[in-house]
This record gives sequence, C-alpha cells and structure tokens, in this order.
Amino acid sequence: MTNREQAKMNRNLGCCTFLDDNFAIFEDDAAMVSACNKMKTDCAAAFKSSTDMEADNTGYSADKVDAKKVVCELASKLCGNAQIRMLELDNKTLYNMLHSTKKYYFDVADALTSSRLQLAKNVMGANLIQITADYVTAEQLVDFQTKIDKYNSFTSISTNVNKTSKTITAQFKKELKLTSTDINIIKTLVKNFKETQVEFFEGVLENCKTPTVKVLHTNVSITIIDANSGKKLEKVVGTLSNSKQLPVSNKLGVMNYARVKRGKAIATFKLDGFVEQSKEIRILVGKDNKFVVKMGAR
Repeated sequence: MTNREQAKMNRNLGCCTFLDDNFAIFEDDAAMVSACNKMKTDCAAAFKSSTDMEADNTGYSADKVDAKKVVCELASKLCGNAQIRMLELDNKTLYNMLHSTKKYYFDVADALTSSRLQLAKNVMGANLIQITADYVTAEQLVDFQTKIDKYNSFTSISTNVNKTSKTITAQFKKELKLTSTDINIIKTLVKNFKETQVEFFEGVLENCKTPTVKVLHTNVSITIIDANSGKKLEKVVGTLSNSKQLPVSNKLGVMNYARVKRGKAIATFKLDGFVEQSKEIRILVGKDNKFVVKMGAR
C-alpha cells in the first residue's frame, strides 16, 4: 500500500466514524443514509482487500527460517561426526554421500533443503552400526528426524520474495477508488445541511479531506555479531530493501543507514566465511531503531 492509499484509508475511517457519531442529524434523509451505508460497505471491502494484500506478502515465515537454521546446523554436526568415522574406515563412498557444511543444506531452496536433510538422515540411519554410537547415536537421529518434520510442517517459505498478487492488488485499488466516489457523493448530499446544520456540514467536509501525505524517514543502526563467539563482525556488507545505501560494518560491528523510510524492510548481510543472513525489521519514526543480527560461520 502506498502512502497515498494509506492516507485515503485513514480518511475513510475518519469520515465513517464522524457520520456514525452524527447519524441522528441526517437519519430522515434517505439519500444521505443510503450513501453512508454504501460508503461503509465499500470501505469494509477495501479494508479486507488491504489485509489480504498484507497476508499475501507474508508467505515468508521467520519461524520456518529459525527451524531451517536449527535442523541444518544439526545436519552439519551429525554428518561431520559420521564422516570422521568413515575416514577411519576408509569408506570413501559413504563419506561422499554425506555433507558436513551447513551451507550445503541451508543456502538452497526449501524443497532441496528438505530432500538433502532427509537423504542425510536416511544414509546415517542405514549405516548406524558402522558409524557407531561414539559418533552418532540412534537418539540423535530420532531428534534429527523430529527437527526435519518440524521444518517441513511449515507451508510458508524461508525466503521473503516480497511479491503481492496482482489480482488482489487490482481488487484493492478498485475498491479504494469506489470509496473516493462515495466521498464525492456525500460531499454533494451534505449541501442540504449547509444552512440548517452548519457545524455538521463543515465537519463532514473536513473529514472528507484526504490527509496530507508525509514521507517520514529515520536513521537505522544494526550491530552484527558472530553467533558462536559473540564477537562483533567487521566488513559485513548490508543491504536494505527500502534503501539504496550499501553500508559496511565497522570495527564495532555497526552499520548505519541514514534517513530510511519507515515501515517494514528486509535487511540482508554478507561476509565471507559466514552464512548470508536475512531479517525482516520494522522501522519506526521517532524511535531508537537499533537492531542486533547474529551470523553463523559456514
């Protein structure tokens, strides 16, 4: 939703509230009552479509990302232990079937992640006797399968594609346009009260105005730390979905964005030797917009 569209939604809410509060003044005017009822119906439809747009834009799931991190880290650990045992047994075939880097599981599409995780679990399960409990236990594989199943249970995605259905967007714009037509009709009908109900007449006109659109910006500070050691990470390259700035973290692990538009944004961080990290942040005007992001080593 654009700032202008949000302003119109705010106008609609204010106008409907004002008319409801003053219904007794025009309840005998059939045309005015009909126009107000239609406006409330159209406003409700536009509000629902705006909600649908937001829902459509949140196919991304932070919970799924968290589950993906956990299960991929476990896969890396268990496969690493199993590979050590395979080296001792000089079993190169089985060694090559397993992968001990988190990136192999994490930095791919969700469907491929699921496939690779399940294959790793199945290979270790089928060869558990050779691997022995000193390296991987049956209990660990049960826990691994539980985490795989939990990750797969999320129907959302772990990559925020930030796309909204064109159909839903078109529907919202159409319904919002209807509310503007309703506003114009009400502004015409309320002229009947210009002489008899001056305060009401002026109140309706005032509430029919679209608020001035102000694009408010603020500064954002993000501190990047090593998820394992807790050390501040320098030279991390950052990107923000609503900014063209490309800051790099300093020795204190801090990167700054100047005058960023308020609202939701996707922040992405890259550093050699670490898994690329993405995080959805909400930028608030007049607030201390400071965030902390942890990056895990590959």
